[in-house]
Amino acid sequence: MGISLSGVTELVNYIKNWKYLALIDNNGNEIKRVKLVETDYTLKTDGFTVSKKFTGADIGVGKTLVWAILYDVATGGEEKAKVELDFITVKTAQDEITINIEVAVGGG
Repeated sequence: MGISLSGVTELVNYIKNWKYLALIDNNGNEIKRVKLVETDYTLKTDGFTVSKKFTGADIGVGKTLVWAILYDVATGGEEKAKVELDFITVKTAQDEITINIEVAVGGG
């Protein structure tokens, strides 16, 4: 038996406490941590997607992104979800970068 849409919605509402997205560079340093807002989440039948847009100016020209991590606190804390990025290097301040994290919680 799978989790119903109602059950998925309850789980997603709890998991939305993971309100902070951190970007990690190729040296393992946290470049930036931002607070997510309601419009950054898209509900799906088996979980949700976090999608956040940045510019090169937000991140820093020359920085290379390797990981995106969700946290439930603004500083420190334990990783709640982590996705490996394809070594995204910021070339100009005008670069547009969208980070997408898919979080599945069950269903079926």
